[in-house]
Amino acid sequence: MRLPPLSFGWAVSIALALALSGCGAFRLHDPGRMQTAGEALKSATELSSGGGAVFTPMEQNLDAVRSTQEKLRRLTDLHEFETFRGVLHRLGAEELGVRVVEALEKYNGATTFILEREAAAAQSINDQLDRQALITRILNDSTAESAAARSSLDTTLKRIKTRLDWIEAAQSRLAAVKELAGASRPAGDVASVLIGGLDPKTDTGKAVADAIKAAETSLKNVESDKRVEAAEQLVKRAAEQTAASEHERLVEMQRYLADLARARQRLAVRDQIVACNVVPVLLGHLYPVLGNAEQMQFVTVYRDLQQRHSCIENLEPSASDADLGRAWGGGTVAQYVAADIVASQADATSPLFVAAVGVLLFHERGVFEAAQLDVARAGHRHSVRLSRIAAQQRLGLVHQLSEGLEIYYRGGVKPETVAQLLLAAAQVGALTFIGVGQ
Repeated sequence: MRLPPLSFGWAVSIALALALSGCGAFRLHDPGRMQTAGEALKSATELSSGGGAVFTPMEQNLDAVRSTQEKLRRLTDLHEFETFRGVLHRLGAEELGVRVVEALEKYNGATTFILEREAAAAQSINDQLDRQALITRILNDSTAESAAARSSLDTTLKRIKTRLDWIEAAQSRLAAVKELAGASRPAGDVASVLIGGLDPKTDTGKAVADAIKAAETSLKNVESDKRVEAAEQLVKRAAEQTAASEHERLVEMQRYLADLARARQRLAVRDQIVACNVVPVLLGHLYPVLGNAEQMQFVTVYRDLQQRHSCIENLEPSASDADLGRAWGGGTVAQYVAADIVASQADATSPLFVAAVGVLLFHERGVFEAAQLDVARAGHRHSVRLSRIAAQQRLGLVHQLSEGLEIYYRGGVKPETVAQLLLAAAQVGALTFIGVGQ
């Protein structure tokens, strides 16, 4: 099960708890709690360094399953092909028609499956992006009012690119923010870098600006102290870490959607080959001699192909061919091929028909089945990777809070100051990137 992105409310609640936990006086140095906080920080550091290890075996398992599935599929296909080749010459038109229709239904189903997965993936990612209400307002890229845009792969990829450009620009500006020294206060600098473009006249803009201002006001009342400066550094580091995590998450979304697009494009090429080159041959040699039930099924799958490809002509449901009927004569494939060769000599086309049957039922079938499995597997891999990123975000927050406690118990920093610093970090980081419903 995929881990959800870190919520802003949780980060703020922790910060507020720190704010309410102490009095207004400076915290005296507490050796015992200092040691406990230091051990917590060490544990958090170790946890953060190996927090994503569990997800690597998950991806490796996907690769192992894929390899096994491919081997089993090759063995199954080979067995079925050998069996089919042994009975093909004895099959009648009706029996062969049933197999052809079933194969075309699977091809249409594979295409539908991939298109549906593509639309669902786009909708899911747009839902995640829309929940980042602050960024959505800054970039004005909401898709909430357009169902077509929400399910469009191309539109979603463009939206992700816009966000990546925005975050990369913010990261560059953030890197230019000077390291703290003495009276230098980063809260406003960091905020202006990350929320640049947000209208301060709006409710959201005013709320963020007020939060930043409150943090700065608190900081002005604190003496310049190395311990205070260390606490202030949390603001910039929190913003940097959150921006990096969000960048990684967007890159993963982009990779996943691009994989789906490539899978659809590869399948579309093979689908066109089947529709434009194989199906017409089968149609000309088989359809007119099928029974009414088989003809109706053939028409149904043919209509689906026509919606995707303009290369195939309209099919008349009542089509008939007296010469073709006589050639089949109610007999088997072997008798039909023999009759066609006798009648047409070098111009006989029945051998091409037999080849088309083999291509449709066996050669192309593996391509369509593999495409479905690859798309399903890509969705699983995407879920694993998003969970890893979300887990790393949580571990990063644990580390930041542990570091804040360690600074606090050194003494000399008011509890409300640390709370304001962590709140500012949350406002700049979690609120901006991973908050919900701001």
